[in-house]
Amino acid sequence: MNDFFRDENGKPLFLLGLQAHNSSTGTEMIQKTIHAISLFGGNVIEAPIYWNRVEPEQDQYDMKLVKDLIDETREAGLKLIILWFATSKNGHPTYAPDYIKLHPEIYRLALGPDKAPVASLSPHCSATLERDRKAFEKMMTFIKEYDEMEKTVIAVQIENEMGYANTDRDYSHKACEDYAKPVPEILRDVILEDTGLENMDPNVLD
Repeated sequence: MNDFFRDENGKPLFLLGLQAHNSSTGTEMIQKTIHAISLFGGNVIEAPIYWNRVEPEQDQYDMKLVKDLIDETREAGLKLIILWFATSKNGHPTYAPDYIKLHPEIYRLALGPDKAPVASLSPHCSATLERDRKAFEKMMTFIKEYDEMEKTVIAVQIENEMGYANTDRDYSHKACEDYAKPVPEILRDVILEDTGLENMDPNVLD
């Protein structure tokens, strides 16, 4: 049994649950998802938290959505996996704050092969990364302070299905520079368990 997830007592936890709808947090749909989980005896809900709700205005942070989601999950006797919808949600900046979307000259969009912008924030833009990271750190600090004893939150997925809209990668100048670089040496010897690599011919990996 995979014992990556553990309960508040440190015992391995077998997860059985559902993922809530993308825009359900903060609506009655969360209670519908919780009810569905209870019908088959599940123990975990996976639900999103949105960057534009955590930081509705630049440098103004509001954790009510996070608190309410933890409270609803805790009251139902479930565990919670939070999905952080921020720079990317299936390749789109749907849940990024308006100040990010309205200033592409600062928070750059990715470019397609024809160098035209696409509907995705560039992951090669350090300005976007810093703003996303700051909001994420604020949320994680709140979770630690609010949920440290009960341990309702057992995991956080950072971003969601990273990707691009209508392009295979970012073709901006900075992105092309990064793409041309070799794989960092620190990553070459990283081996993850249960990936299937142990069954592959080592010559293929070279």
